Amino acid sequence: MVGLLMAAWALGLGVATLQLGGWQRALTDVLVQMRADALVRASAARAEAVQPEWHRRRALALIDAVERLHDDQWWTWVMPGSWRVFDDLEERATQRVASAFSEVVVVTMRRELQARSARLAGTTAQATGQACQAPRAPDTVPGVGTGAETLEIRQMAEFVAMQGLLEEARGLDRAVAALRGVRQGGPEASEQLRELVRYSLGAELSHPASRSLALFRATPDPQDPQFEALTARLQWQLRCTAIQGMAALQARLVENNPLLEAEAGLARTLQPGLFAPGTDGAWPDAGRLRQAIQRVNDTQALLSAGDGDWMAPGSAGFGEGYRQLLQAMAQVALLGPPLAGQLQAQAAADHARLASRVQAQLGRRGSMVDWLGLEGRFALAPRAVAARAGLVALLEAPFMAVDAAPATSEQDLVALEEQRQVFEREGLHRFPPSLRPPAQAYVQARIEALSRQALTCLAVGAPGCEANPHGPLQEPLQVPTVQEPPPLAPGLPAPWGSEGAGEAPASSGG
Repeated sequence: MVGLLMAAWALGLGVATLQLGGWQRALTDVLVQMRADALVRASAARAEAVQPEWHRRRALALIDAVERLHDDQWWTWVMPGSWRVFDDLEERATQRVASAFSEVVVVTMRRELQARSARLAGTTAQATGQACQAPRAPDTVPGVGTGAETLEIRQMAEFVAMQGLLEEARGLDRAVAALRGVRQGGPEASEQLRELVRYSLGAELSHPASRSLALFRATPDPQDPQFEALTARLQWQLRCTAIQGMAALQARLVENNPLLEAEAGLARTLQPGLFAPGTDGAWPDAGRLRQAIQRVNDTQALLSAGDGDWMAPGSAGFGEGYRQLLQAMAQVALLGPPLAGQLQAQAAADHARLASRVQAQLGRRGSMVDWLGLEGRFALAPRAVAARAGLVALLEAPFMAVDAAPATSEQDLVALEEQRQVFEREGLHRFPPSLRPPAQAYVQARIEALSRQALTCLAVGAPGCEANPHGPLQEPLQVPTVQEPPPLAPGLPAPWGSEGAGEAPASSGG
């Protein structure tokens, strides 16, 4: 009987020796790695900081090494010298590993969460000042051409930037919830650790990592013992940049409203000064007139999509997309319903301010954009459509051609006069009344410029005038005096959708 016990003990000692060897090698690897990492961190504290990628790699390596330290140490029962009464090596090793785990893994994860939040806020993780920036708006938005304007709020660069911030905030919010879960434990702790490692370290765990979960619960973060302090910092940064981003979107919708800016630019362009000579005395060329036509076309393209109903008279807010954005922000714990409610109240005030601006600018006499109540959309005012039609007719006139040559004979003079009369008879009436006198003066000046050489030759009777059609001009261009139309009688601003006093009716879709 004693022999059998001795044989069993001997067998147990043999197996325990093998188990002890494996455990000792794994422990040695962990301790050596921890010592090397500590030396690197100590040297980095005296010199330049270690790159974040190094911290991520070492954290992953330590998690993997910790998982190789198995808990099945039954072999200690057959080795009395390894009992805790005689040897506390296991306890000391566990404490050392737990301390290193906290210094490397937990701190690295915390640092990564702070770095993500700082990048979103446009600052650095080390910055302590109360400063943040709006999320960077993309240079281009899918579905919107480069430099093109849109009235669809979802396609505005500032709105797209807020959607990107919201998506990043969701990921950070899940990571913070996962960190809380692995510290508290529970049935979902293992999956939460996987998500935390995936988000903060950029890797996938290939094992359950049960020992790492135990170390998370057993070792608090030495640099930030209160988990709520970390959460509060991340929350402040995200809320700050969200407020800045929404302020940028509000500025886009109210102060820099694309519809109001397009209408104001069109109103400045389609003025009598469009045909006036510049400071150098030169009359506008065809390129300037084409630019005016292009501005009308750009404004019509902006209105044609029919996405401006959030600016319509009687509208209550910035539209469904804006409302959904605020609802999504309320569902992110780091942002929360209080912030969404604050932004909603600010949006209501901003929309009321926008409505006042729209009514004042588009309800005035001479506005280039009208609200078509029956059709429920904005459209070009008839005066803008008429101005474009007149400019097109003017550019199609023969005397406006790029290759239009100066008159060299009396026959050429007669032809130019006929062209002027044809335009005044068939094209001038296409302009709105306010632009007809300056357009007529511009045409007269153009005809005179093309006629001057022939008139000079005929006046002095110089021989060979026809052979030298491009000789120097002898007299300065005399600008005909234009009688301005009488001022309109004062009265109330034209109602929404009206054609305006004195304007020729025209289709808004032309």
